[in-house]
Amino acid sequence: MTEEKEQDKPPQDKPQEETKAPAKAEKQQEKEKPEPPPAQAPKAKQRKKVTRMTLEEIEKDLKSVQEKMGGFRSDFARHLLARKKELTAPGPKS
Repeated sequence: MTEEKEQDKPPQDKPQEETKAPAKAEKQQEKEKPEPPPAQAPKAKQRKKVTRMTLEEIEKDLKSVQEKMGGFRSDFARHLLARKKELTAPGPKS
């Protein structure tokens, strides 16, 4: 009698296997997709070092900082102001 009950029940392993198979196929398809080479990826604009900027570049950046940030409280703005002071100060340059 127990054998009949076991035969009447559908096996539970088959539905689980069927759900795993499509998931594996999707993962394989994702792996097969070619990734764009790094040369084609857009490059982010990098800032020039403040210590290597000219007076014109510093003044241009100070204007953009004033417009975007509304003041000179940021570290970047303070560094720009310090570099401007170095460039405009009279005396020997080191």
